[in-house]
Amino acid sequence: MNDKVMKEFANSQVLSNLSTYQITHESDISDETPVVFINEKKFAVKGDISFITGQPKAGKTSIATYILATAFLEEVPKELDTLQIRSTHHKGKKVIYIDTEQPLSQTNRLRKKICKVIKSTEEPQELLIFNIRAISRKEKKNEVFAIIDHFKDDLHFVVIDGIADLVKDPNLADESFDLIDDLMRRALAYNISILAYIHQNPSSDKSRGHMGSEAERKCGGMISIKKDKDQIHCIESKYMRYDANLDTVFFVYDTEKQDFRTLDNTETEKVKERKELDKQLELYEWVHGLFEGGHRQLSHTDLKNGLMQAEGVSEKTARTRIQKMRDYNFIKKEENGSYSFVDHKELTRKILFVEGSTENS
Repeated sequence: MNDKVMKEFANSQVLSNLSTYQITHESDISDETPVVFINEKKFAVKGDISFITGQPKAGKTSIATYILATAFLEEVPKELDTLQIRSTHHKGKKVIYIDTEQPLSQTNRLRKKICKVIKSTEEPQELLIFNIRAISRKEKKNEVFAIIDHFKDDLHFVVIDGIADLVKDPNLADESFDLIDDLMRRALAYNISILAYIHQNPSSDKSRGHMGSEAERKCGGMISIKKDKDQIHCIESKYMRYDANLDTVFFVYDTEKQDFRTLDNTETEKVKERKELDKQLELYEWVHGLFEGGHRQLSHTDLKNGLMQAEGVSEKTARTRIQKMRDYNFIKKEENGSYSFVDHKELTRKILFVEGSTENS
């Protein structure tokens, strides 16, 4: 073994301190400690990072409100609708919210809403709210970490609203990877939960840039907040490392209540049925066009290539959609091995009926 290899071994953090990095039957490692539950599923835990992503105006601020507010309620009153969000009690430790991007008035609106939820005229002393929008982009990351490091011995969890502002460009791989790594190391070292907001790409469910991709790979949990054309909002799980995927939480803005409310079971079932029918109609219309109104037959290869070209999807996704077409009986396989179109005139009528039922509910 040459001197260079020997030097590398000597400088190894792992080999020089095996007891810190090696896991054995003697390791004193506890199970994860949940910090935030959504619809009774573990979303955020101590020692790890979690992410909230979503579309503009989808209700992300309300999600933050209930994550923060419920940490100051030993029990959530039955009459309080928190959109199925529940944080564990702070037990005297600090809960920190850092806004990197919104105007001061919007951050203050969040503070007021938290106070309203917990029925207090002022924020609890353990709740620390910071707005660092005025600080230059190149300094924001250092300031966020300075805050976390300062309170490290007295922290329950931290919410960072807008981590894209902590880097020059979320599409720069090295800078984005370093940020995610820094967040992970602090969460682990201080045994706290760090939750961060990250934007989605326009017209896509994918989180923004290399930062979003790395966040999805490394996170303990990621939820997506969405709003559809009928103004129905929802919380969906994208990644849940510590629990099963949560049942989607649907909610709407209630004009009488002047706030969001969770849909009841009957409303939720109607929304799920309509969304499933919407997916079917979208696929049906595409199939109808591909088969030119049902006047020709196509091979599996033609179907697959047509999907890949028209929709810009991968071969795997195209194959999955073809199977969906067969499951819905939009296409049928002929004796010669090709596929023909199956007309479903009743599909549009069924969707209109369900939408009308939802509007009248």
